[in-house]
Amino acid sequence: MNTFITGYGELIASALRNRGSRKDDFEYDADHHEYRYVIRMCQQLAGSIRANTGKCIDLSEVLRVERMASGHADYQSKFAVYCWELGAGTSRQN
Repeated sequence: MNTFITGYGELIASALRNRGSRKDDFEYDADHHEYRYVIRMCQQLAGSIRANTGKCIDLSEVLRVERMASGHADYQSKFAVYCWELGAGTSRQN
């Protein structure tokens, strides 16, 4: 498996394991229409994509692909692949 995809998957797994550890994790952010732990996870992923590819990916793009993966049994791996696609410039549209 692609090492970037594996790295993104590890970031996602860590965020999911640690959700609820911060007091505000389950506060809803009205600006982004998402829980704060998801926003923090997506910010970390955007930073990782930038570090890996040099591409500046907007938080809204990472949140968009997170929503595409949400609800799937293989959420973590789908989301990691979608993040890789963002960095590669081949992102899916909804």
